[in-house]
Amino acid sequence: MSMKDVAAAAGVSYQTVSRVLNGSPAVRTDTRRRIVEAIDSLGYRPDIAAQALASGRRTTLGVVNLGRHGYGPSLIEDSVRREASVAGVRTVVSSADGRDKGDIERAFHDVLLERVASLIVIGDAGLAAVVADDLAPGMPVVYTDTLDADLGAQSPQYAGAALATRHLISLGHFHIGHITGAAESVAARQRHRGWADACEAAGLSSVNVVTGSWSEDTGYAAAVTLLADQDLTALFVANDAMAFGAMHAADDLGLRVPIDLSVIGFDDTPNARHHKPPLTTVWQDFPSIGAKAYLLTTAYRGPELPLLLPRLTIRRSTAVPAAKAAAARPSL
Repeated sequence: MSMKDVAAAAGVSYQTVSRVLNGSPAVRTDTRRRIVEAIDSLGYRPDIAAQALASGRRTTLGVVNLGRHGYGPSLIEDSVRREASVAGVRTVVSSADGRDKGDIERAFHDVLLERVASLIVIGDAGLAAVVADDLAPGMPVVYTDTLDADLGAQSPQYAGAALATRHLISLGHFHIGHITGAAESVAARQRHRGWADACEAAGLSSVNVVTGSWSEDTGYAAAVTLLADQDLTALFVANDAMAFGAMHAADDLGLRVPIDLSVIGFDDTPNARHHKPPLTTVWQDFPSIGAKAYLLTTAYRGPELPLLLPRLTIRRSTAVPAAKAAAARPSL
């Protein structure tokens, strides 16, 4: 696979493909888009090491992972490393607490000391974008999460939350609570908005919401608070870990999942399929997110990933509400 193959697929010249790969602004937006789509569909990986030898540019990629050892961030980081390795590019990774600006600054300093050519930020982009503007002005930075909490349907986080909520509504749930992620998280705010908009579009209330912070313990505590409302028959929870905590709380309160309470999580972690009952959850293609993030650092250097739609993995933690199920049974 070569640049000539990409040029043929995109219907442009070899030189135009080269300009896009080298970050030249002298290419029309629609032409650039066709080339990037051809690169993606053909699976072409530019030989950045050879390009750097010819141009004298550095061949080190910096990765700032704000998710630390979370399931999704780990898979994205592995994918970025794999793509970079194939291209002969060295990867420098530093992790940080995404809620602590000082720790994010430390992580940026760590990778910038290695004279990286570009950066990928994994995890919540809010504070990281501020730090990047201060410490790495003009450097190509790709964010795996969107920078805009109000992006709506163009955000995979919003789309996944709306999908999960519509599934609960389709089962006949009219009182659906929500446990959010951390208050400062852009992704958490997008998931909350997806839930709220889906409820409101169906004429349902969106007031039953409690803020968590991604952990099982906060999911447990939030569920105890929400389930004081005996009308609730379902919960959309902003990640799987909090969903596990919520299911534990439901059990302690004498509620059966899914007979008395349906629960949906987010991320489709490995434990989701083995929980009792197995958890219905929103799946994201983390390896593709990493691969596309790497591709953006080599091609048109856009700040954010194109929309990668999530999908719902339906398991046994969701069902028709008990009252509706009873009403649907034939009388003897």
